[in-house]
Amino acid sequence: KQADVCTVNSRATLEAASKICPNAKIKIIPPGVDLTMFKKNKYNKKWREQFGDQPKIILAVGRFIKWKGFEYIIKALPKVLTKFPTAKVVLLGSGPEEENLRGLVQRLNLNKNVFFPGHIGSEKLAQIYASSDVVVSSSITLNSTGEREGLGNVMLEALASGTPVVASRSGGIIDIIDGYSTGLLFEERNYKELATKITYILSEKKLREKLSRGGLKFVKDKYDWKKICQDLGDLYEKIIKS
Repeated sequence: KQADVCTVNSRATLEAASKICPNAKIKIIPPGVDLTMFKKNKYNKKWREQFGDQPKIILAVGRFIKWKGFEYIIKALPKVLTKFPTAKVVLLGSGPEEENLRGLVQRLNLNKNVFFPGHIGSEKLAQIYASSDVVVSSSITLNSTGEREGLGNVMLEALASGTPVVASRSGGIIDIIDGYSTGLLFEERNYKELATKITYILSEKKLREKLSRGGLKFVKDKYDWKKICQDLGDLYEKIIKS
């Protein structure tokens, strides 16, 4: 209440903050993405080869917690496999839901198709983004707590890497993924729709190219750290002079 201005990372967070303090001055200034780190040209053929002959790699990155919704990617995989038998899901990260996720993989008999590499350093992660066929963000809103995705840095990194994205229509995600030019959207928890969208991207080369171009242009225009830092600097100057 005493702040001259409050910054938030997305429209969804702005809405939540406004409910706490309706009279607050709030401005959206999101985090940026390091375009010198995440690049399309970091494609690593050798990394892909560990998943077999001509694999279709579906990547998800983040902490294994309930509202990240990783379970829906696993549930979507059987339907994807009917069209693409070489599809592999790579879940990068760790967290309290890991045991449950591994159990789900076991029950669905997907042990040969789902991989848990653990934590990966930034340089290697950049290569993995650029070498994957599609990146999925399947976050949900928890009814019990209201927790949801504030923005989604993983998607920014994926777009900067030129990799197509499929994401749930949840929280701040819609600030990044528009359902058309920067990536495809599906409804929270609807793993059947998710499977359809993944299959669509894997099937259509022109769509993949379109999303790759659109996503890269979007992050360069809106989320380059140089632009974000300039916006913050301008805000500081305005506050100092007021």
